[in-house]
Amino acid sequence: MRPTPIIDSHIHCGIQISNLPIDDISPLLREEGITGACMFAPVEDIYDRDDRDFEDTPWWRQTRHRANQYLLDLADQGEPIFP
Repeated sequence: MRPTPIIDSHIHCGIQISNLPIDDISPLLREEGITGACMFAPVEDIYDRDDRDFEDTPWWRQTRHRANQYLLDLADQGEPIFP
C-alpha cells in the first residue's frame, strides 16, 4: 500500500470575508501530487483579530458557522480535505 502524500501543515480555505476558495487551492494540491490536506476556515471568517476588544455577536457566530460548514460541505462532496 502506497502512503498518502499530505501536507504536514494546514491550509486556510473560505469564501466569506477572505477569498480563498477551494477552486483556487485544489489545482495547486493536484499539481504537487497532494491527495489530502487539513483545512481550517480563515481567521477573518471566525473573528475580528484586529479588534483587541472583540465581542462575539450573533453575526460573528453565523459567519463562523458558515465558514465551518463550507469546509464540511466540501468534504461531503468528495474534496480530499480534512476539515
